[in-house]
Amino acid sequence: FLRSLASSLPLYMTLAWIYSVAMIIKGIVSEKEARLKETVLIMGLRNIIYWMTWAVSSLLPLAISAFLLTMTLKYGKVLQYSDPSVIFVFLLVFCLATISQCFLISVFFSKANLAAACGGLIFFLLYLPHSLCYAWRDVMGFRAKLAVSLLSCVAFGFGCENFSKYEEQGIGIKWHNVGRSPQEGDPYTFIVSIAMMLFDAVLYWVLTWYIENVFPGQYGIPKPWYFPFTSSYWCGVTPVTENNPDLLTNSGADNGKLLFHLQFSLLGVSLFVRF
Repeated sequence: FLRSLASSLPLYMTLAWIYSVAMIIKGIVSEKEARLKETVLIMGLRNIIYWMTWAVSSLLPLAISAFLLTMTLKYGKVLQYSDPSVIFVFLLVFCLATISQCFLISVFFSKANLAAACGGLIFFLLYLPHSLCYAWRDVMGFRAKLAVSLLSCVAFGFGCENFSKYEEQGIGIKWHNVGRSPQEGDPYTFIVSIAMMLFDAVLYWVLTWYIENVFPGQYGIPKPWYFPFTSSYWCGVTPVTENNPDLLTNSGADNGKLLFHLQFSLLGVSLFVRF
């Protein structure tokens, strides 16, 4: 049973979260389709804060399901030797990678219903390489495993293999052995799996940021492909004026305070509406 858990748990998690993934993608694209995103950005909300509100509102329900699954695995005597806090952190990191993956998928769609239908299918298709990796796990080298771990579902599957092997040995995965492999000579440890999922989350977020700026869709203004290397993107454009410098300083400070309060208010309203 524990051996089958290593291959079946990633599949069960993928199937269980397909609906949640589809709804997250649909919600993001529906705001884009209704021009709500452009509206709040025009009102002064920063793009990073907009994505952070989606990350928080999406993480909470997934984290609750991860907690319930951890309790089921531990106190249902499936992983009776493992530390539940390690399993929960592992599942929580997978939640982060999944949410970032949803963000990346959403930038390719402009219609909410189409995004919901295709988003869940794409999420499931990205799981399928794990089946091949599980079948070839004994012949794959460390570098090959790192390469395929750029798909978060594959990295999650390798982590499931690690704690299932520890559970077979009657040891269980704990904080003191996350850096050691249960199989002698295998450098791909449980902590490597967690690190790769965190790297995937950052990678998906960076790709989302870049693609969204270069291909913003129907209602956005596209930036050139080299925009990360321009000073105007990071520092802004300073207008040249001959007005009183003291007046400009005071006005800039007041505008900065007003913008901060506006962003904070929009953040609260956005979270309230989504919950």
